[in-house]
Amino acid sequence: MIPAVPTVITVIQANDYAADQLSVNNGVDVSTLDGFAVAHLSVNAISGTTPTLDVKLQECDTVGGSYTDVPSGAFTQVTTVDGDQQLIIEVGARKKFIAMLIDVGGTTPHYGIYGCIIGQKKYD
Repeated sequence: MIPAVPTVITVIQANDYAADQLSVNNGVDVSTLDGFAVAHLSVNAISGTTPTLDVKLQECDTVGGSYTDVPSGAFTQVTTVDGDQQLIIEVGARKKFIAMLIDVGGTTPHYGIYGCIIGQKKYD
């Protein structure tokens, strides 16, 4: 049997996020995934004075509903160092949609951000 190829679901595209911006990106449907998945965050192109970036996963039953925090779903705060972070999530224990909440602070900060969820598609 040939192993299945992991599915990549993009949560946020490479965007420029600026000061005092708080954003919940539209949730992505993770109900097609099985078992555990990796939520990946990549940050680069940092500038500004005392910039801070806080990103956490949130979940909801409907794409336009009220999102709540995923337990243990916060990435480590980013300040002035580019980097990548990963969180392991059990998608079967989560609601249907997962989004990333982005909170940017500091004086004239800018961050390039990309986020995705990588998981195994459910067996049909």
